[in-house]
Amino acid sequence: MQDIIKDIKRTSEVIRRCQRNWNHSKSIPREHIELLADVAKNSPAKQDEAYFDVYAITDSKLIEKLYENSDGFTAGVLNADKNGKLGKFTVWPNSQTRANLVFCWVSRRPTTMRNFYQDDIDHDHFIPAETDVAGADKTPGTPKDPNEWSRNIENTYTSIGISTACVAMAAARLGYVTGYNKNCGEFDEIIELRTSENVWLRYTLGIGFPNEDKPHYVDDEGREFGSFSLTTERENKIVEVTYDEHGNIKKDKLA
Repeated sequence: MQDIIKDIKRTSEVIRRCQRNWNHSKSIPREHIELLADVAKNSPAKQDEAYFDVYAITDSKLIEKLYENSDGFTAGVLNADKNGKLGKFTVWPNSQTRANLVFCWVSRRPTTMRNFYQDDIDHDHFIPAETDVAGADKTPGTPKDPNEWSRNIENTYTSIGISTACVAMAAARLGYVTGYNKNCGEFDEIIELRTSENVWLRYTLGIGFPNEDKPHYVDDEGREFGSFSLTTERENKIVEVTYDEHGNIKKDKLA
């Protein structure tokens, strides 16, 4: 059990970091690529519906194209002067996209419909009412309109997020390092994905081998990226909620 606990903690630390450099002298076995693909496909999703497709980029030339299209890391001085003018800065490509293997999550609309209107109450009460589909028949038991926010956006992004996390955890347990990215430029056009208004490349995950002679936050050109995972403590809280001996809600910090 202690070995399992230690492995879970190590895995969590690995995937929290964003790997910026890669050792391309090594190759990921086909068996591992197919295993990670299986994990991505079969991760939990709302009503087990298909809210995304995953494209595995294994060709080094295509991976370099993705890298070239991934501009999004702001480097340099950003502090404003007394007049509010920003200092000079540059934008670098996101080198986490230069991995040995890159998985791309692409949103899609399921061909199935397993979500139904239940009653007149907006159960997604934290979503502004104007995001609902105007004129939709919301008679209880009626299939939801595919354009509903809760289905088209919330379910899609939640499902993609769960899948990326499952793959990252599995990859780390196999001994790889990972790096998330959402800046893909025109890469979806390069690999001919824009076949529908409902199909968009949303996130990528670089998977592979690190260059052991460099910290994870230094890219192959020697440029140093930020590494908040090493220097900061997140402000989000993990709270345990229980009843006390008087039946009142009790909240205690868990982590």
